[in-house]
Amino acid sequence: MITGASRGIGAATALVLAGRGYRVVVNYRATAPQAEEVVATIAAAGGEAMAIQADVTVPDEVTAMVDQIDQLWGGVDVLVHNALTPYAITSFAELSWEELGGKLDSELRAAFLTTKAVAPGMISRGYGRLIYLSTGLSRRPRDGMITLGTAKAALDQFVRYIALELAPHGITANLVAPATVEGSRQTEQLTTEQQHELAAATPMRRFVRPDEVAKTVAFLAGEDSGFTTGHYLPVNGGLAMDLTRPARAHALAHHRTVARPVAGLLAARGRGSTGHTNPHHGLRAGARPKFVKYRIHWDVTVQDVAPLAGAGATYCAGRMTTSAWHA
Repeated sequence: MITGASRGIGAATALVLAGRGYRVVVNYRATAPQAEEVVATIAAAGGEAMAIQADVTVPDEVTAMVDQIDQLWGGVDVLVHNALTPYAITSFAELSWEELGGKLDSELRAAFLTTKAVAPGMISRGYGRLIYLSTGLSRRPRDGMITLGTAKAALDQFVRYIALELAPHGITANLVAPATVEGSRQTEQLTTEQQHELAAATPMRRFVRPDEVAKTVAFLAGEDSGFTTGHYLPVNGGLAMDLTRPARAHALAHHRTVARPVAGLLAARGRGSTGHTNPHHGLRAGARPKFVKYRIHWDVTVQDVAPLAGAGATYCAGRMTTSAWHA
């Protein structure tokens, strides 16, 4: 049973799982033509699928959907919870509790209701696969995405508790967290410049494709993942690595706006010591600078850094050490 399966990642997952021999339920809320198209594509390839309309935030509709599956196919062995409930794109300054609280409620309500509906049957059979679509935004914040990122972070922890409780029954529960997805409605809301920037920040220099997410889901749905539970699996082309270009760029920006002026200020007062090395010295024309590590130690007081408050940085009094990569 795949929620929100009429398009995007859900549709891609339906096609991949059907191709691997699963009977697939294509759940949708209001996009019947697209859902029926997915079913038709699966049938044309020799697979078996059916479309069921249900709003996964409405208890009676979720119950009716699972009851229908029980009657026709004997139950749900794999739940892929992909349905994305609406959310506001806004800053914290403009955010209302209704927007944040509403997203938290709908996100967890949908996951709770679908899991609650299928778990008893899985427990009785001693087998089950629960797979939930999260997002890299639950761990890596981005401007304007506070409602989605916060709600998905709550989902991440919910799934870990599910994994813990259901593991003795032969049921796994895992999260798949794609980065920005090619062709998704969310991606289409970004400007061309934003899309280029996000793609360039990924080591593979592009967005993830829906079928790549679907294949990760398929692994978790299969027999080979039987001892894999409670995991958060990023599908982001290497974006989660610690020393990607964005991390180095952030460190360089930090060095220019915070560490360098603080160190200079304290050195002028005879208060700081630095082990910073400038890698640009001695470079021939056209040569690429190396990335080197610097470490700065200083004793900081509020009076020392007060002149820098206008730079938008926040400081703490006391012994501090900055260690970062800088080009």
